[in-house]
Amino acid sequence: MLFWGWFEFLCFFANIEYPYYIFDHIGMSRNGILVTNGFPRMISVTLEASYLAQILIPIIPFFYWFGQSKSKFIYSTWFYKILYLISIITLLVAQTSTGILGFLLVMGLLLKNKISSYKKSIRLVFIFIFIIICIVGLFFAVNLIIKKSNNYSGIERLKTVILGFEYFLHYPILGLGWGVFPTYDFIVNLLANFGLVGTIPFFIFLRNIYMSFKQKIKIEESKMYKAGFESFILILIVSQLSGFIYHSQYFWIYIGVAFCISSMHNKKLVS
Repeated sequence: MLFWGWFEFLCFFANIEYPYYIFDHIGMSRNGILVTNGFPRMISVTLEASYLAQILIPIIPFFYWFGQSKSKFIYSTWFYKILYLISIITLLVAQTSTGILGFLLVMGLLLKNKISSYKKSIRLVFIFIFIIICIVGLFFAVNLIIKKSNNYSGIERLKTVILGFEYFLHYPILGLGWGVFPTYDFIVNLLANFGLVGTIPFFIFLRNIYMSFKQKIKIEESKMYKAGFESFILILIVSQLSGFIYHSQYFWIYIGVAFCISSMHNKKLVS
């Protein structure tokens, strides 16, 4: 996915015809590349840039923690460090509010994981830098959201959440039925389509994964546990703020991976 996304950039800057017909993209130009303000917007193999960011964000913790490992895990640690760096840059060049949100979340996790190893004065400097990055990032994200709010895309997304909550109030027990009225968030989507009968058990399932990770991380400082836990948190945040794409497989894959890792007990598998 990363390779194909940067292949888009190569085609744009090298003036090579991009084979847009291979994948089903949204909003492509005649040359197969979506250009915003004279700069190509990375879409890769996904439908649009926000989907690319949604899929990419939850896997970045695995790149980070595998890159911090003292021993090789399938590939060398430098391979994961390079993927980590490329992924962060990709979130920015995708030119989407979801990508900016993901960048800030990933930077926040990086600060959280690294800050304890520095002196107090250096910690304050890093926190100040992170605050500045957040302000700048949120400025660009808000601008993108405002642009969307002035067109059908932004209005449509907002109305789905509002109408979805109204449907939940009318059908609170069973909801409308799975997939009847998708909304561009996670919680209201579940409530409107699943009702309380479906939403509560699903939240209990997610809570069990969360508690299992917390308990295992306290017992053993495993990079696999930490990567799985951070990935689990990120997919939930992204699904709530950027849209719960329930019909796409990546959400269920990440939840499945989180469930499997949180259930591991063999130290050789997670060390």
